[in-house]
Amino acid sequence: MNQTKQPRRGSFWLRYTQSLDHTMKVLGYIAIGILAFGFLLWFLCPNLLKKLQSPCLFYVVSGLYCPGCGGTRALLSLLRGKLCLSFCFHPVVLYAFVVYAFYFTSNFLATVFQKETIRMHFRYLYLGIGFLLYLFHFLITNFYRLYYHIDILKLLEQK
Repeated sequence: MNQTKQPRRGSFWLRYTQSLDHTMKVLGYIAIGILAFGFLLWFLCPNLLKKLQSPCLFYVVSGLYCPGCGGTRALLSLLRGKLCLSFCFHPVVLYAFVVYAFYFTSNFLATVFQKETIRMHFRYLYLGIGFLLYLFHFLITNFYRLYYHIDILKLLEQK
């Protein structure tokens, strides 16, 4: 007699998760489009991206790495196929790539085979893991910079 209550077909939670999945799918398509455009631009004019890159204001003012420092280098390393170097420059870039790859692959397969059980849905846990990686990267790079005077990102650029 003690049954768990399932959400009704038109319930708010069901509509909310469906709209959230749709929003994440659209954002993913936009991200893929931006990456494709950036890759094409990088392939056609490799020196143009370096000319357009501006210095990090956070780094200039404080002398510390901002939480996003290394993201562009990580993306370029990922495009070159250097996954370990990409992870070292900024772990969130590789993590986001892997999560989106699984997300789109599972959604594609669910659409093709008409099986909802293989569809990956958006979870806030994925954002939490990404945030923790973001924070971990920020703390580690600045810890080594402040206490050991080792500039990790500059060392990685030499490899």
